[in-house]
Amino acid sequence: VYGDKIKILKGLEIEYHPKYLSYYKELVENRGLDYLALGEHTYINSHGIMNNIFFADSTKDYVSYANAVCEAIRTGLFAFVAHPDIMFINDLKLDDNSEKACDMIIDCAEENNMILEFNANGLRREKRMYPDGIRYPYPHKAFWEKVSKRNIRVLIGSDNHQPEQVNDSYVQLAREMAKDLELNVIDTI
Repeated sequence: VYGDKIKILKGLEIEYHPKYLSYYKELVENRGLDYLALGEHTYINSHGIMNNIFFADSTKDYVSYANAVCEAIRTGLFAFVAHPDIMFINDLKLDDNSEKACDMIIDCAEENNMILEFNANGLRREKRMYPDGIRYPYPHKAFWEKVSKRNIRVLIGSDNHQPEQVNDSYVQLAREMAKDLELNVIDTI
């Protein structure tokens, strides 16, 4: 009925690991997926141990996380980076490592013409006190202010975990915030 009015794409948010390169290619080339979204949560920390970004020990881990994101971006297998600033969910004081990690991800995205997602799910987590003040865990304003000064396309993502979250008030808030930040928002990938 709506075939001539809408196009539905099938995608998957997925972690990146270099040993699965052929699997990622298989998903898009032979398994009917239209795209892969890089949803990086894991990385090798400064001690050489696999860690989840939700449990970063220090801001040094932000740099390790940024390295993992950039390695994935450079493969050319992903359509966009989901929640590229998710590291700011941690209760760590912002410092030079935080700045470096932001710059690494933003530079890599721009160099590779990669779309970054402004993620509404961080807004659903509500504001709370962090070392840098009361804020949402992500999207982090300082990260996105840097993005706004660059030639980077931005996708507003619901990151819905329930059907009613597809276009909820948090997605609307994300759109408003992105507009206020003057981000280069696109409608589709």
